[in-house]
Amino acid sequence: FKLSARDPKRVSYLTTLALACQDCQQVQAREILRLYSDLTAQSTTFEMQLAYTLVRIKEAALHRFIAKRHPMCDLDHTHVNPWQQRAHLFSGYVALLGEGFGLDGVDFALHDRFLAKVNLEIQAVRRDVLVDELQRDMSVKEWLQTLLADINNQSSTTERLINRGSIF
Repeated sequence: FKLSARDPKRVSYLTTLALACQDCQQVQAREILRLYSDLTAQSTTFEMQLAYTLVRIKEAALHRFIAKRHPMCDLDHTHVNPWQQRAHLFSGYVALLGEGFGLDGVDFALHDRFLAKVNLEIQAVRRDVLVDELQRDMSVKEWLQTLLADINNQSSTTERLINRGSIF
């Protein structure tokens, strides 16, 4: 099955990849991993697909936490050190949270070249406190509405979060 050059799905994937290539290696690795997961999710179990739908919600909560705790993280390298920038802080928090929290890219995060300095930036954050704050920030209602919209979408050409074949 080949997508046409202007197919929205194809354009979205290639745009994501192109934008990631304009950023640092940590962002590139994370986006490539996400694209791979998106493209191969059809062969996973229903349980794994459900867990994967939570990844973006967890990432969004982590980005809000980073923005609140590190208000200068989105400035460029002429204003803040690389280990104070969002991409590397994100890696530091992903490494702190580990595999158990269910985020993608823990291996990439553990190999961030600025991880040692990022750890100094985030050393006051305890994992259990971070997990509690992220969980409070995530909306179960939003997640369920996303799942319902995906399952109830009748279009045969839509990009799905959940493979309908794994439900029925």
